[in-house]
Amino acid sequence: MIGNTGNGGMLPRSLDTIFNSIGNLQAERYVFKPDKQNGMNIQNEFQAKMEQQRNKAAASQKQDCPDFIRVPDTTKVEGLDEDNVYAVFITFVEVYNNYVYDLLEETDPDEIHQKAPQSKNLREDQSRNMYVSGVNEYEVKSTEEAYELLWRGQQRRRVAQTQLNHESSRSHSVFTIRLVQAPVDATGARVLNEKHCVTISQLSLVDLAGSERAARTRTHGGKLREAGNINAALMVLRQCMETLRDNQTNGTSRIVPYRDSKLTHIFKNYFDGEGKVRMIVCISPSADEYDESLVCEIHTFPTRFDT
Repeated sequence: MIGNTGNGGMLPRSLDTIFNSIGNLQAERYVFKPDKQNGMNIQNEFQAKMEQQRNKAAASQKQDCPDFIRVPDTTKVEGLDEDNVYAVFITFVEVYNNYVYDLLEETDPDEIHQKAPQSKNLREDQSRNMYVSGVNEYEVKSTEEAYELLWRGQQRRRVAQTQLNHESSRSHSVFTIRLVQAPVDATGARVLNEKHCVTISQLSLVDLAGSERAARTRTHGGKLREAGNINAALMVLRQCMETLRDNQTNGTSRIVPYRDSKLTHIFKNYFDGEGKVRMIVCISPSADEYDESLVCEIHTFPTRFDT
């Protein structure tokens, strides 16, 4: 997902491409504001300045993020509409034991009185698009700002030690990038305050926890329950992909069972054919993992599908 210093992963490459492309067409910060219902409101100059003042204090209390040393990607998409302005927003959630949690949720700095994180609900907006309700969504102006949010969320993601992995993910995570665009007036100085003209594109990068066999990981108790929920979500994902592929190949109309897991329910629209899905599979080169790698290959590559 992140990659290394000389070879960036999917996340920094995607962000670099977005920011390289929109360049100086970025809107001023706080011109767009999430409406908490999967849409965006447009704020005037006074409202944007007030929003900036409110967020200054919160920004000063954030943890310092380690330096993000890397070789930037120079890819750029040409042909953007220069009569529009653009903004990038980030959310980061995890699916743990089939509940959705906001990894960017603000916490009480007084650790003694910290409350347990509250799970979030899935809802449909007016256009029947699925979204996680009540999550924090942040506007970012660079890849580095987005990485800071990723780092903050990763500190809160649930991991545990097993027999096979010192830091085994106990949840599936979803890092979502939303690109917002809206037209400007004839002078190019003001965004037209017409909500129906706002267009939102979305890219969700999903880091799936690996399937586990209790006999190999030697998990028990809470870890065994976590492993069961990880495996159940992956099984539903596989069933969804197989059903969608069968419908496309054989012309059938079987119902895609995305509602059987929160992980797949989040992506209801993709399974309904409104978007594109790509899967990247990591195969271990170890001979000891041959059987696991073979199972992964058999279950993944025959189920490729287009949406």
